[in-house]
Amino acid sequence: MIKKIKLLILLCTLVFLLNSIGNTTNILVIEPSRPVLMKLKKTLHRSGYWVFTARRWIKALKILKYERIKLVVIKHYLENISGLEAVEQIKNEINSDIKIIYIAPELANRKRGIEAGADDYLTNPSDTRLLLKKIRLLLEPLEVSDEYLRFKGYW
Repeated sequence: MIKKIKLLILLCTLVFLLNSIGNTTNILVIEPSRPVLMKLKKTLHRSGYWVFTARRWIKALKILKYERIKLVVIKHYLENISGLEAVEQIKNEINSDIKIIYIAPELANRKRGIEAGADDYLTNPSDTRLLLKKIRLLLEPLEVSDEYLRFKGYW
């Protein structure tokens, strides 16, 4: 019994250290549909991201308060709050540095999501390859060398 407790403590310490080192990127997925949420979590986890999930805005707020989230994937249709209000609250009240991918099937809602502060949008959460590309572009911006800028005449 004591060996199991020691092993559990060691495992918890290891998880905490890995999370605090910064090698993993914390992503929060806010999606009311459980099957879609689990699919996104599995896909992102396989790609090396530390994934937090929330089906309701209240849980998402707690995660945003206590974890170092770098990117949020949020759906337009949520319970108790619109996705637009949630995006504005994240950008204006919680942390403006958090990147947001807004999922909305309608063009008008995608535009409003960007205007509210989202960094990018997606029309369908099941297109996981496109989602992963957008996440990589937002989290790992391309570096352009001074030589390239001089060559193009920008520098």
